[in-house]
Amino acid sequence: MRFLADENIPVWTIGKLDEIGHDIIPLIQIANRGIPDAEVLNIAIREQRILLTSDADFCNTLLYPPEKHYGIIVFRLHQPNGYKFFNRFIEVLEKLSYCDLKHRVLIIRDKTASFRE
Repeated sequence: MRFLADENIPVWTIGKLDEIGHDIIPLIQIANRGIPDAEVLNIAIREQRILLTSDADFCNTLLYPPEKHYGIIVFRLHQPNGYKFFNRFIEVLEKLSYCDLKHRVLIIRDKTASFRE
């Protein structure tokens, strides 16, 4: 799968996802830090990538309608670190396909994962 990692995704997680074969680009490689959320999502759309972020603003389907993007995965983890991001992501991703994620917002928490409709 093709991912764009927002600046709040740990570098370690990005590296591990790349190591296991995911096509992942850190946002900071193609844009300045601190750009507005709408611009972040526009980059993901332009690059045809699923956005990985821990920014809860992206859970708002009124601001970011799912039919307009390739998917958003929002991490809402308690005491997150690179290892925790990676492990929860892999646990959830093993159960899903690209079709499950396209045009949807997935919220990954410590013990649950759910789609925002």
